[in-house]
Formats: sequence, structure tokens, C-alpha cells
Amino acid sequence: MAYEFALTRTVRDAAHLLYAVQGPGVGDKYTVPSPRRPYAAEIGTDRGRLRVAVTAKAWSDTAVDGQVAAAAVQAGRELERMGHDVGEAAPLADWDARLRAWVAEGVAIGLHTAAGPVAARPGRDGGGLLAVPGGGRGVRRAGHASTESGGQGIRSSKEWVQGIRR
Repeated sequence: MAYEFALTRTVRDAAHLLYAVQGPGVGDKYTVPSPRRPYAAEIGTDRGRLRVAVTAKAWSDTAVDGQVAAAAVQAGRELERMGHDVGEAAPLADWDARLRAWVAEGVAIGLHTAAGPVAARPGRDGGGLLAVPGGGRGVRRAGHASTESGGQGIRSSKEWVQGIRR
């Protein structure tokens, strides 16, 4: 996934930019309170001792490049040297569920873009099947990259991620 925004050269520029565009957008269902003062005014203030979690492991149980892992550990050591409370911790994330959701979203967007609206009908195994209007072959909603025609399919997200990297 990619998002477009702006590139800044300094933290101060980024703070000014974010302050200029902060606030709810038209039709936003949820909002956060506006800052009490401009973000740039926060630069250089004493934040006190922070609790920082550092991990050199991926959420998806895939290998992390050695240089990336070393940089994360070094950043943690530097923060600790600065007086912050640093510990090893990682967010609890159900990677398989997250990946299935991303794939389902991508399939839905792709099918909608390619063939217009998509209708749902039950599959032979009782699972839902997204069918392209006009008799398209379809993609299983619950599975990712599996086929209706009895092909090999992919059994887990980890295999799917490894397949992308080939």
C-alpha cells in the first residue's frame, strides 16, 4: 500500500506542515482533539523519561534484515543512554488475519475495478464465493490465492508472503 503526502527536510518543517493540515476532513466519522499549541512549539521541550519498546522481530515471523535489526537495537541503546526506559517488546498482531483482510480488500477492489460490482453466492464447500457478474470464475472470500478448480492454492499467509518474495 502506498500513500502520498509531503516530504520535509527537517522535523521543524514536518511539525509546521502537520499543524497546517491537522483537523478533521469533510465527512470524517471520528476525530481527535486539536493540539493545544503548534507542533513546532513542542520541539526542544523536555519530554521527561519515556518508556520505549524496541523489537528486532517482524510481526509476520519472517526474517528481518540483519542491518535493520542491528539499527533497531542500536537506536534502543542510544535512547537508553539518553535516560529513557527501554525494553524488548512487540505489538501483539494476528498476522494471518491481517493479511487475509488485506488480500480480501485487494481482491474486492480489483474485481470492482475490472468488472464493476461483485455479487456473492455460496461456494460448493459452504463458504462464500465472490463471483464476477457475467459468469467469472471467482475467488474464495475466506481463502487467499486459493482456486475453485482444485489447484494447489496457498495454505498460510507465511507461504503467501514467501511466494511474493520469489
